[in-house]
Amino acid sequence: MLAHPVVNVTLEDEADGTVTGVTTAVTQRTITGSGRVLGVMFRPAGFRPLLGRPMTTITDRVLRLTEVLGSDVATMAHAA
Repeated sequence: MLAHPVVNVTLEDEADGTVTGVTTAVTQRTITGSGRVLGVMFRPAGFRPLLGRPMTTITDRVLRLTEVLGSDVATMAHAA
């Protein structure tokens, strides 16, 4: 994937969601098997109010959604 100045939030079957901060390098991910994924792409300024801290704290990082938005978000994600 080419670097794009966005924050990605992804929810996968049977997995906790992830938040991928703005990346500054080219990355690669191999997807295999079957299942479903929901992804939401935020412009950095659009994600900043949810993060509650400077965007640089998640640049080039992949975090669990619960680390960023709290444990209640995991309950909501699995209920949907």
